[in-house]
Amino acid sequence: MMMEFIYTDPNVIEQGPLLNCSLDLEIGTYDKAKNDFEITVSTDSWDRKLTYDSRFYCVGTEFGGIVKSIEIDTEAEEVKIGGICPRKLLANDIIQPRKRTDEYYEFKGEANECIREYINSSTDFFNYIENKSKSVSLKKKLADFFVVSQEDSEITINYQARYYNTLQAFETMLDDANAKLKLIWNKNGQIELSVEPIINYSEKLQFDNDYNLQIIAKKDINQCNHCIGLGKGDLQERQVVHVFKINDQYLELSEIDDDSMIPSELNTMTYDYSNVESIQELIDGTKTKLKEAQTDNSLEITFDNLSPEIGDIVGAKEYITGISMQKPIVQKIVKCTFEKDYTDCDIDYKVGD
Repeated sequence: MMMEFIYTDPNVIEQGPLLNCSLDLEIGTYDKAKNDFEITVSTDSWDRKLTYDSRFYCVGTEFGGIVKSIEIDTEAEEVKIGGICPRKLLANDIIQPRKRTDEYYEFKGEANECIREYINSSTDFFNYIENKSKSVSLKKKLADFFVVSQEDSEITINYQARYYNTLQAFETMLDDANAKLKLIWNKNGQIELSVEPIINYSEKLQFDNDYNLQIIAKKDINQCNHCIGLGKGDLQERQVVHVFKINDQYLELSEIDDDSMIPSELNTMTYDYSNVESIQELIDGTKTKLKEAQTDNSLEITFDNLSPEIGDIVGAKEYITGISMQKPIVQKIVKCTFEKDYTDCDIDYKVGD
């Protein structure tokens, strides 16, 4: 696949295309991807204008980033240039209530308008200690990078956030509306944000081995299916609950009517929650810990002629493991090699929850 990446100096003045280097870039949802990149180039080929706070991007795609680290290996005569992708910029921002007296920051109305208002707003930082408060208002840096669509998305949101990272909040509130966040680098080195409906490709086709696609399937059956929750108290007086994973349910012992449902082969973990306030809180916390300990079955697919975005849904099946799923795209991994007369780029898509 051919792609051209432009790079700039720290003042966002275009310098030309990336050449004589390799790129490893990862983008995806707030909980599944690092949203970072690394460019490797020889010391002889490195243009010193590609430095801290420089940008690079492939116009019309989400692929690109901002330089935040430079590592020089004099023995290998190699430079590694690292940084963050646009979604990481959002993840590094925390949504706070507008005022100290507000419980939440509210997003209510047309989706693009709500996001545009937030990106262009100021943030009020306030302390509240022993009935004394202090606040300061700072303009967000997000507006230096992002331009939000003026179009009506025809998607209405109603969402409240409090001390969530902005990427998490945006993805969560849009997912509730069956929508996704689209990010596109423009020719000015800015990222255009817009909201679009999620596309469900699985309604039209399912990818499997017969398509001669590269499919990497992972199925793990050696997972914890039993968690012992330990609450307050000592020794024989200590609160103890047992939670089991049975099929796709998480059940506490008292919720199981038929003992034969309990797996015969147990992989057990413990959860220490000694400051718990109630038995129900201990049960809920133990269920959550067991859920968090699970490793999802996963499929990684390489597409040649389809370009699903983060959040779009695809259907896929791998025959040997038997893994079959309709899941959203949660991660894209881009690997490129740029030479003077040759460019090669591969994009791998990861599917999951």
